[in-house]
Amino acid sequence: MKEYSIDRPIFVIGMDRSGTSVISEIMSLHDDLGWLSNYNHRFRQLPQLSFLNRITHIPHFGWYLRGKKRQDKMLSSRLRKYLPYCDEGDYTLWTQLCGHDFTWDFLGGGTPSAHTCQKVRDYIHTILKYQHRTRLIVKLTGPPRINFLSTIFPDAVFVHVMRDPRAVVASLMRVPYWKQKGGWERPFWSGLSQKDIRAWEAADKSACVLAAIQWAKVVEQTWQECESLLPEQFIEIKYEDFVASAFDTITALLSKCGLGYSRTVKRYIDCIGNVRNMNTKYRQMLIPSELDAVQQAVKKTAEKAGYLE
Repeated sequence: MKEYSIDRPIFVIGMDRSGTSVISEIMSLHDDLGWLSNYNHRFRQLPQLSFLNRITHIPHFGWYLRGKKRQDKMLSSRLRKYLPYCDEGDYTLWTQLCGHDFTWDFLGGGTPSAHTCQKVRDYIHTILKYQHRTRLIVKLTGPPRINFLSTIFPDAVFVHVMRDPRAVVASLMRVPYWKQKGGWERPFWSGLSQKDIRAWEAADKSACVLAAIQWAKVVEQTWQECESLLPEQFIEIKYEDFVASAFDTITALLSKCGLGYSRTVKRYIDCIGNVRNMNTKYRQMLIPSELDAVQQAVKKTAEKAGYLE
């Protein structure tokens, strides 16, 4: 069995629409980190394409050739989507490596087989080899998968990003993929308890309440699974703190992950300027009855997390 030196991979986890994208994107700019790109997810059988990521670390006329998702209709976004960028993908790659349950189940205490562990290590080793990196950052939203991943990578670091559940629910009701993949009609992941299902049914199967219940499930299971880690392996940050002071939050986060100062990260944060706080929109996006139902569904967990005080 081959053994590789994959040093303290970083997994950015949290409920969808919690700020994991912007935080993982900024962190991935650090010169010591490798990452899974849009090309890795599109061409899963060719991890060697990770060599393309190296062009994003070379300055070209003072700026970096860094791709991005097409989130607007500007020409630059349309063009840059073809360049490598840190991407979560559609989880087809993770399903191929770890199985269906890894992608679509809360897993609980589930752990991978020795074969799966080796398969994932082999793939990640190839990714890092072609990027000339020894550390990795990966964004994975939804169920925490901490027990599963820490079996594969015992020294992994998990960064849990949390956000006000009311803002999370309002955002999920707006993004197309949540509805297109069935998130309005049924649980997005398997593994909700019968108590959770009954609470959703008692709310007339409200899509908002279902999303809220799953926010609470993700947060609670993350707290439960992190108990198996050493203190330095689990870092929890809030989207609200990041918005208030992006540079200070990211600098502290990188330090806790064992990473030094990065001019590339600093330059990027300076370019984006003040991060807009999107939390205020939920009051316009959720009608009063929906907001009350959401707050009731997450009350215990949200209060424990410092929300709804």
